[in-house]
Amino acid sequence: MNHEKLGTGKIISISLMLFAMFFGAGNMIFPPMLGYLGGENFFQGTLGFVVTDAGLSILGIAAIVLVGTKLDDLASLVGPKFSIFVGMTIYLLIGPLFALPRTGTVSYEIAAIPFLGEGAGIVSSVVFTALFFGITFILCLNPSRIVDIVGKVLTPILLISIAVIFIVSVINPVGQIGAPKGEYAEMPFFKGMVEGYLALDGLAALAFAIVVINAIRDMGVTESKSIVRYTLMAGILAGIGLGVVYLALGFVGAQTSMEDGVYGNGGQILASVV
Repeated sequence: MNHEKLGTGKIISISLMLFAMFFGAGNMIFPPMLGYLGGENFFQGTLGFVVTDAGLSILGIAAIVLVGTKLDDLASLVGPKFSIFVGMTIYLLIGPLFALPRTGTVSYEIAAIPFLGEGAGIVSSVVFTALFFGITFILCLNPSRIVDIVGKVLTPILLISIAVIFIVSVINPVGQIGAPKGEYAEMPFFKGMVEGYLALDGLAALAFAIVVINAIRDMGVTESKSIVRYTLMAGILAGIGLGVVYLALGFVGAQTSMEDGVYGNGGQILASVV
């Protein structure tokens, strides 16, 4: 049936929305720091990061849509109590316990600190965070418009910004790529894998799949096989996008690897490079 088929533009919009949902604060700051510490081994380290971040994200999306349409459908295969526990744990981890505070902090460090200076007080942090999450709340008031707002507007701006940073770094290098530091000298791939877990996308995928499924339904797709197909397509495309961006950010960070003891996190690296 014709109404069960999504056009290329809609599939790309859903994929970009999912990419943006995955691409949070950790995804922005971990790869540059990985590049900074990995130096000449940044590619192996970033590849390990991609495996456990983008790889687990795709598997999480697939796990949900292949058994149903929500997290309970997957977790209830173990038991109802386990389903409640897993659901609460995931939403707390990608919400108030880890992801939300990290998102506010990283945004403040990248967007405000370079202009306010390191001596900016707690008041500026509180004001910035309130404005940041206030705007986020307004954008999320209408769930049906999330695909348009995030997939068609915010994500392209984000990708263009990262592309500009990467291209300029290739044309006009920030510095030379130096020797790897610490564990990145001995086991860069596996160290990158551990860092990939910390982005929390493997767990977040179990919740984000629901948003994708609902977005596909809102576009008129009701047949189960079509929902599965388009959800998997969006997950794979988003995962590929994540991998490409991680490699670009890892390369940017690697150009600062000859500077010792200068950067405490990836946010500082990006601010300095920009």
